[in-house]
Amino acid sequence: MIRPAPSRTQTAADTPPGVCTPRIPDWLRRAAKAPAFPNTEFAAGAALGALDMLVRGDMAAAQAWRCRLALRAAAISCQRVRRPEDETALRDALALTRPGDDVGPAGRILLAWRMLVSRPAGTLSGEDTLRAMIEACGYGAEGRIADLREMMLEAGEEGHDAIAAAERLFLAVRRLFPDFETVIAPLLCDAVVARALGWSHAVPLFLLAGEASASQADPSMLRAMIARRYARAALDAVDLVITLERRAGQLLQVAPKLRAKGAQPVVQAFLEDDAIGSSSHFPGMSDRGLRRLYTRLVSLGAVRELTGRDSFRIYGL
Repeated sequence: MIRPAPSRTQTAADTPPGVCTPRIPDWLRRAAKAPAFPNTEFAAGAALGALDMLVRGDMAAAQAWRCRLALRAAAISCQRVRRPEDETALRDALALTRPGDDVGPAGRILLAWRMLVSRPAGTLSGEDTLRAMIEACGYGAEGRIADLREMMLEAGEEGHDAIAAAERLFLAVRRLFPDFETVIAPLLCDAVVARALGWSHAVPLFLLAGEASASQADPSMLRAMIARRYARAALDAVDLVITLERRAGQLLQVAPKLRAKGAQPVVQAFLEDDAIGSSSHFPGMSDRGLRRLYTRLVSLGAVRELTGRDSFRIYGL
């Protein structure tokens, strides 16, 4: 069922319907961007607090937002392991591959990040989920799961300091499994931060600040680096929420006007994923009807074509 368009809670012209958008003070944006700040943990706490308001709110496109952040995190992960795939190539690998087909090494990294955002935060330390995420990223999980589970449970208990939890976990992974620092440690840090904050699902943040690898940081400076990462990434995530919720609001406004049979599941799919390939299948929709629906939604400004190609198109908010 399509969620009804939420009622407006603010009057600002740039505020999406239904989203009580926190106002980010100028000092916080300056602090997050500064190379040095007297209290980075304070800035991270303020930024995560602003994001927390949105995570706990009534976002129409919450899952699409998390999936788009997962795409960004996967692209950065590929850079860290010296793979050439960017966001466009990763999106293609997922959207243009038939169910059950191999999406390739880079595509599997994206699948690991999508597991992070799609499964409840409380289940991410489960043996099966951990094994699936680790193996998707191309690492061996055998003999490591029990130690990683214990690290995660100790580091990220609900109500604990989120930045301290990320630091504890990162240092523990660095000490026991140094080959996990590049991709697995950031992924698991986001998992324990979500648990510490009491979020229902994890939000990819650790890698999104674009800083040098945390593995290069002196241990005495690691907490400040992690805090700065989360401050910057949380503010970027807030900005992305505003953009996607505005687009979701437009999609929900036009949804009742769509005459195509089977259109409503397609609308719902746009709210729950980063992108949908033109070759996707929906019950009750022919391939031709689906292409017409995509064209109609684009013309109404409800969705965008994300590739710029004439063929093998991909659509999303």
